[in-house]
Amino acid sequence: MPIPDDTCAIIQLTDNVAKYMAAKYLQSKQPSLKVPIPPGWTERMTLECDHAVDVVLVAVQNRGNASLDLTARPTFTIFVVSTDWDVDRYSTRLSPRQSGQNFTVEELQEDRFPPIFTTPFPVFMHPNILTDCHGNILVWHLPDILSVATQVCDLFKHDP
Repeated sequence: MPIPDDTCAIIQLTDNVAKYMAAKYLQSKQPSLKVPIPPGWTERMTLECDHAVDVVLVAVQNRGNASLDLTARPTFTIFVVSTDWDVDRYSTRLSPRQSGQNFTVEELQEDRFPPIFTTPFPVFMHPNILTDCHGNILVWHLPDILSVATQVCDLFKHDP
């Protein structure tokens, strides 16, 4: 079955976005690197991609820092969020049949791999990364990576 043209266009666009954002990320490490705007991109699309890269960069910068002062942003406290256990060991202890309903097994897992937080749970307002004890990324917390306009763009518009 052939792939429809619009699907091919979406795949190509996704590939272009990924390449552009990866290049912009590298540019943050090597400022002399020039990243051209792909042909046919609107200013809004470029700004949205640049913003997403900025959010990822903040998360990466926040990793392991107790506090961080960002230019043109207020100083804020960053939680160092990491487990004291190894995610690889955790995954080897999980059974394929584990349902979360066997309370004896769940208590044993919780003793070996305690929760990162207990109540009251902190609220993270800024981008951050949650890691295990070896720095393996478990969760990316990327609030506002998509602008409000992007989150709702054309999704709820219907032709009359």
